[in-house]
Amino acid sequence: SRAKGRVVHLTSTYHWKVDGSEIIPGNAKRPQAYEFDPSSQSPKHIERSYGNSKLAQIYHSRSIHMHAPDCDSVCACPTWAATGIGGEDARDFLSMMAFPIEGTNEGKTATSSIEEIRYGPGITSAINAMFRPREELGDALNCGRSFVANSRTLEFFVFRNSLLRWPIWRDGLTDLLGLLLLLGQRITYEDFIIQETSPESQDEEKRSQLYNWSRKEVQEWL
Repeated sequence: SRAKGRVVHLTSTYHWKVDGSEIIPGNAKRPQAYEFDPSSQSPKHIERSYGNSKLAQIYHSRSIHMHAPDCDSVCACPTWAATGIGGEDARDFLSMMAFPIEGTNEGKTATSSIEEIRYGPGITSAINAMFRPREELGDALNCGRSFVANSRTLEFFVFRNSLLRWPIWRDGLTDLLGLLLLLGQRITYEDFIIQETSPESQDEEKRSQLYNWSRKEVQEWL
């Protein structure tokens, strides 16, 4: 059977930076990443905030189909794209190094007077996540172990599952990986990639804890 809708979350390879422990309540009333008092936050709260938000997106995305079977969910990673994510000061640099997101006018086609627009590779993973049939999305669909990507740079780090699980160097290695991803994404780009996410992103217990806590937090608006 086919779902009646599809939710697409734009997440990031940077979810590898965190293990999920800061976005689940555990024995506390709320997750550590949710704390507004700096004394209750992780010492690396700011550095890990982006990674925590992206891992939370994956957890929530993979919860959707379980609680709303008529709706599919897919996560996609645009890799480094030429947006304002690094602030205005970094926009020019990203425009040179990152994937473009803006369309380019390729002129009129041979059979039509309608102008053809080709969009930058920075949005191909999102487009694939939205429009590819369920059969092609495979393991990236719903509660799978993957997301839709557009670069194979990460796959060259064959020991990432073991190396990035050590807290002592996880933050630094992920930042290095992010830099290498920026440098290598153009030469490892492909139109359509299904790529496995981190081992922690596949933790069903953490995913369930975050979903249950989040639902309670928004209950009064449901």
